[in-house]
Amino acid sequence: MNQTNMTADKFGNPYILTYYGRPTMQYRVIFHNGTEWRNIQVSNRITNDDAVRNPNGTVPFLSGGGTMVVPIARPRMETRFNEATGKTEAFFIFRCFERDARVSMFVTRDISGGDWRVRDLTDFSVHLWEPSHDSELWKNHGKLHVFVQYTDGLGDGGNLNTGAGRPTAQVYCLEVDIDFDNF
Repeated sequence: MNQTNMTADKFGNPYILTYYGRPTMQYRVIFHNGTEWRNIQVSNRITNDDAVRNPNGTVPFLSGGGTMVVPIARPRMETRFNEATGKTEAFFIFRCFERDARVSMFVTRDISGGDWRVRDLTDFSVHLWEPSHDSELWKNHGKLHVFVQYTDGLGDGGNLNTGAGRPTAQVYCLEVDIDFDNF
């Protein structure tokens, strides 16, 4: 329950993308480099998440009953091996309130220790959206197509109003060019 994301490189090394930290949650990559487990903090969020309250008065940490509104989405990560550099490149898509809840992406040319760069992929908020993409299209053709839809409201522990009559939201297939040189 509430898992984030895990992938492997072409050598079978696992990469776990998750978030944790208090009072400020950070995106992190945990991986085994063949010798030891490493933990790299990717994001540099500054919001004190303990000061942010959900509509039911709870803080956004994953505890208690029902669905909680968290300020960052469960991310989706993929990797690819660059034959020219001998490095494993990686990217992940996410949503964060600090970035106005836009669809955003971090990329690195070297997942084992390279710099991570971030860019917004939309110029509009997706509010509570959680990332999903066509993983088979990525695996078979190296194309990233992301399902995007403005998401508002949860029907359980978040105690948010999901009232009838809410307008439907446009659905998008965001096709992303993974160009590490121009990111």
